[in-house]
Amino acid sequence: MPIEVTINHDEQIVHATCHGKITLPDIQHYQHETWGSVKVKGYRELFDASKGDVSDFSIADAMTVADKGDENDSGANKTKTAIVISSERQKQLAIIYATKRGLNPDNPRTVEYFFTSSIALDWLLK
Repeated sequence: MPIEVTINHDEQIVHATCHGKITLPDIQHYQHETWGSVKVKGYRELFDASKGDVSDFSIADAMTVADKGDENDSGANKTKTAIVISSERQKQLAIIYATKRGLNPDNPRTVEYFFTSSIALDWLLK
């Protein structure tokens, strides 16, 4: 699977790591299987896309994912997502995703992007 997921219930963090080509159906599967569970509602997210190939991922795809994220987070307490990136394309998609999420006044999730997972994790734990 192109997205590996581990969940730390003690720290309330979902850690997703991408490998290889990432498509909209891959992200939708991740959102449904992971964030569709009430067990992780409101958890922080470390989404490491740095080893993923997003060359086929479009702006419309990023907006679709953001809309589903809003739906999944409905009613959750304030929380955070850190996206780890390694390319300009990933940065652009992360900015689009974060902006779309931020436009929803009911969105409880703050989204930022980082170039290293250690800095991203430090931010999540603050």
